[in-house]
Amino acid sequence: MARQQPERVPTQRHPVGCGGGWKRDGVCGSPSLSGGLFAAATSASSRSECRRSGVLSVVEVDVLLTVCPWDPRVRGGTLFHQTTFSLPVRRAVLFVAEVHRLRDLEPRALCGVELYDDILMRYVKASTAYLGKPAPRGEPSGDMVDFDITYYHSCDPGQACLFEDVLEEVEQMGIFKYGGLPHWGKNRNLAFVGAARKYPGLPRAMKFLR
Repeated sequence: MARQQPERVPTQRHPVGCGGGWKRDGVCGSPSLSGGLFAAATSASSRSECRRSGVLSVVEVDVLLTVCPWDPRVRGGTLFHQTTFSLPVRRAVLFVAEVHRLRDLEPRALCGVELYDDILMRYVKASTAYLGKPAPRGEPSGDMVDFDITYYHSCDPGQACLFEDVLEEVEQMGIFKYGGLPHWGKNRNLAFVGAARKYPGLPRAMKFLR
């Protein structure tokens, strides 16, 4: 009697994205995973189309809902670091001018950033939420510019990034010199030094969490 062969179930492949946006059926956001557990959400951006480099990967479904492009199990994945902060419009103009001067000193220094998304900038409004971005003191408006800087980072923590000195200079100018508000979900620990003073709603948030 011939041995019955087990039925071969075709491998399902789905797009997986974390943290980035791309156009999907006219909607900017992350694709749904596991039957809609993570549904795509409409972006607040006014752009007609969202594009991000390197955040959309196709992987074999293995019941893992935490797969991201930087997961070592994803073929062709990558590891990158993000420095993200917000500045009032007036200070943002001064910050951009200083970044231009750094670029002029060493034109190759920001080439690594260009491989990802350059320096992504978007306008954001002040928020009264406990952990939202508060209206900047002494500024004529609550409008701010959000800077999102993405660059390659080695999987080896002891390996320095290309032109790391310039990238860290940009980070320190934005966070400390111009008092940028760090993004809660990104950045190195250094960016959160003194963050409690920048977020007046933090004590109320901590009280609520307790």
